[in-house]
Amino acid sequence: MDPNLKYLRVVEAFHSIQGEGYWTGMPMAFIRLQGCNLSCPFCDTNHKKGSAWSLLDIRAFLIKTDIRHICITGGEPMLHSDGLKDLVRYLIRNRYEVHLETNGTIIDNDIFSRCWVTISPKTDSTDPEERYLHASEVKVLVGPDGIYGIPTDEFEYVDQRFPIGYKFLQPIASAPDSKSYISSLEDSGVLNRIYDIIKLYPTWRLSLQFHKILNLR
Repeated sequence: MDPNLKYLRVVEAFHSIQGEGYWTGMPMAFIRLQGCNLSCPFCDTNHKKGSAWSLLDIRAFLIKTDIRHICITGGEPMLHSDGLKDLVRYLIRNRYEVHLETNGTIIDNDIFSRCWVTISPKTDSTDPEERYLHASEVKVLVGPDGIYGIPTDEFEYVDQRFPIGYKFLQPIASAPDSKSYISSLEDSGVLNRIYDIIKLYPTWRLSLQFHKILNLR
């Protein structure tokens, strides 16, 4: 490993279980990168917090966790595409399974083709075919008013392109712990809204943030 490779701005790195989507329940190490190109009102990431990590720093963290599934998330990790390429190549070379969570606004097929890519769209796309070309799963957020961020025609494109088990509806609920998370779901009525959508589009599945229910990170 070359210690002079690019640094990445890391907000936090930790191990937990994947609480969302296809891999729910899988032990994972998470590397949260700093910065985002969107300003979602419900975002709970502190983008002012962060420090520079080299690949040597990341390797030291991973050795301590002894977990083979690595999730790179944000913010928007694709803002760091140069350093991210180095990290992804290192992880794959060392036989890690790489998961990438992105909003799908920045496309890099070289990176996407090497990872399990979760796209959680929060703005509409001028080219849905390009956005979802290498997506492994899609996680669409839903609030009390309905689907967040994307128009009906893009939602229906995803509905037709992805089979059951690879597309999820997840309620928007910014809550730090199990009790407040469950209360926010009950009080907002968002679960009823998701149920109404699933009745119309029965190949979608509900994704809750199970790590919050279990009081995990």
